[in-house]
Amino acid sequence: MRRTFRWFQLVFSEVDPKTLDDWEAGFRADAHPWREIAVWEWMADAFEKYTRHLTGGDAVTPEKKRDVLRALLAVAGANSWPAVRATAGSGTVTAARLRVMYDDWTSVGTRARVARAAEAYHRLIEPTAAP
Repeated sequence: MRRTFRWFQLVFSEVDPKTLDDWEAGFRADAHPWREIAVWEWMADAFEKYTRHLTGGDAVTPEKKRDVLRALLAVAGANSWPAVRATAGSGTVTAARLRVMYDDWTSVGTRARVARAAEAYHRLIEPTAAP
């Protein structure tokens, strides 16, 4: 688990600089940490995918990366496209890119991957949990 938290720490270091202990404490405080960890895994993958082109050392790049994280949080936290549009706010992420993120999140493959990861984390966190 700590390896996963280290990955989160590395991926999000520019936009959400938390310590390893902060990541762990955040998940420990969650009622269903196994689900949240699985969702953050998807967000870390997606963040890397959607920020890969942002390599510049200019002042705009960090803000664009923060906008991508905000968009991913909106996508993962909303239950419909209109809800994503309402919560994503205005930033540097275009509506078209936001829609691509939403479609990625709601795809059958992503949902299945997140569900499998959540089950695996559930078994790690609560070994007596039913499969």
